[in-house]
Amino acid sequence: MTQPPLQPPERESELQFLVSVVSILLGGLLLVFAAILYASSGSGLASEGMPRFQIAAAIGAGLLALGISLEFPRLMDLVRQRKSLHAANALAMSALAFILLVIVNFLSARHDFWRADLTQERLYTLSDESRALANALDRDVRLVVLSAADQDRDMSPVEALLGQYRAESARIRVERVDLRRKGQAELLALLKELGLEGGPRFEDELLGVVVQAELGEGLSAERRKHVAKAELWEQAFDRSSKRTFLGEQKLSSAIREVLEAKRAKLYFLTGHAEASIDEHGHEGGGGREEGLGTLAGMLRQRNMELAELNLSDGGQVPDDCDLLVIPAPRVALDPREVASVERFLERGGDAIIMLDPVVSSRDGGGTRFSESGLEPLLRERYGVAPQDAFVFTPFQDPFSGALRFSEEVLADEFDVAHQIGKRLAREQARIALLGARPLRTTPAPGATTSELLKTGARSPAFAVNDPFGMLARGRPVEDPQRGPLTLAVTSERAVGEGEVPERSRVVVVGDVGWAQNAAIGVGRFHNLELFLNAASWAMNRDERLVGKASRPKSYRLEMPPETLVAMQLFSFLGLPAVAIGLGLFAWMLRRR
Repeated sequence: MTQPPLQPPERESELQFLVSVVSILLGGLLLVFAAILYASSGSGLASEGMPRFQIAAAIGAGLLALGISLEFPRLMDLVRQRKSLHAANALAMSALAFILLVIVNFLSARHDFWRADLTQERLYTLSDESRALANALDRDVRLVVLSAADQDRDMSPVEALLGQYRAESARIRVERVDLRRKGQAELLALLKELGLEGGPRFEDELLGVVVQAELGEGLSAERRKHVAKAELWEQAFDRSSKRTFLGEQKLSSAIREVLEAKRAKLYFLTGHAEASIDEHGHEGGGGREEGLGTLAGMLRQRNMELAELNLSDGGQVPDDCDLLVIPAPRVALDPREVASVERFLERGGDAIIMLDPVVSSRDGGGTRFSESGLEPLLRERYGVAPQDAFVFTPFQDPFSGALRFSEEVLADEFDVAHQIGKRLAREQARIALLGARPLRTTPAPGATTSELLKTGARSPAFAVNDPFGMLARGRPVEDPQRGPLTLAVTSERAVGEGEVPERSRVVVVGDVGWAQNAAIGVGRFHNLELFLNAASWAMNRDERLVGKASRPKSYRLEMPPETLVAMQLFSFLGLPAVAIGLGLFAWMLRRR
């Protein structure tokens, strides 16, 4: 039996009821949206004009009032029906559950009862390096966030990061200052307190974080560092529009800078075709991939001072040298230079020495290995003997099926009894080397050695004494030396005289490729951690030994503010409106 068609008055009544329901639903959605905008705006104030949350609230309240006024008697009849009471009860229970969820999230965000970072790259977790820095604080540090009400989107990750620092140490105090809520006199007093009265003149330049350290009786304006908001993000100037967040690196560096009266100074030896700290590699293949510029930048971020040192004129290693780095000389040091290095070590100096296999072809066939001039010193004084061999990793060509040999070697076996190895083994670290030579330890008077890094027992890597002959024939000429192969050794020995003699620490690695631009910053390897830990151990800064260093690890695609607002409106209002429209369309079809 079909329903009789609706008469014009009935059609008008149904249409009016439909408009009423849609107005009530849209008005309610807009009020919830306004509440979310208010909560996310921080203070809920803006510098000029009416804030967006007030506009949304006004429109939502108007639509809600319109919908109720259009069909108030009919709505009251619906409310009194038994079905409506059941629906209202279900709606009230859902609302209570939603409110409970909001309260739990609010308390969790405010008090950090428990956090779980499920991202693969640990984007929302402080690195071991920054946690160790926070836990080792011996004085109070104040972190002041300078922000503006309508420009806080870039500062939200910064505030979340500072909350993690604060959770790590009671010595860290975090404050937030909204510059737009300060009067002129109050703002000038604050800038003087922070040591910025003669600094940035414009609001955009002030935005960022001020790091202050306690000095004597209280916080010092002299021992402070202003990290501008622009320094916290790195913009990719290409079609990707990728922005990388550098907050952890910049803030940890600033904390070190205000705390340390003296920066560690590292000298890099030059004059023998070594890799240089001035050679930079760039994403996409530009620059010198064999340089040390990327490493140098990472060390400077950690408040270390770097300089190059040339001993060819008979000079000495300076007294202010905390660590001497010798990055694989390809031309042998002359005896005077070796003597300078030895004198530095004998007075308690520390060093990281990287020795590549420098090879050339013999006239009659075979391979000649050239020495750096440091081999006798390392062997006799420190018990480290570089071997005349070249390490390869065999692999099968996927196209031809032929056996090939790669200079790339992965090492993942550490001496867990050593302070460096214990931390890297805990992280299941892997070190990527390129063109390495194996090392071995030998007895040396007073020296304590550790085979820090080896290729794993299951690694296919092997070492040969005649790499040219092997590559010419496609197979090793002699029986290769199978793994595990030792690729890094630490050695410590007492030097000088007296009741408490000085101790000299040396880290020797049979490769320099692991520290060069092409490898040092690759996140899936722990090359950076190996260098930082080797430097910290050599300089007797054991509190800085870490399993995972801080790296730029999060990024986002930047979009104009109007596009972001459009996406927010579409997600919160557009999608529900589509669902409501489809439901009303189905309802109208059933009414016919």
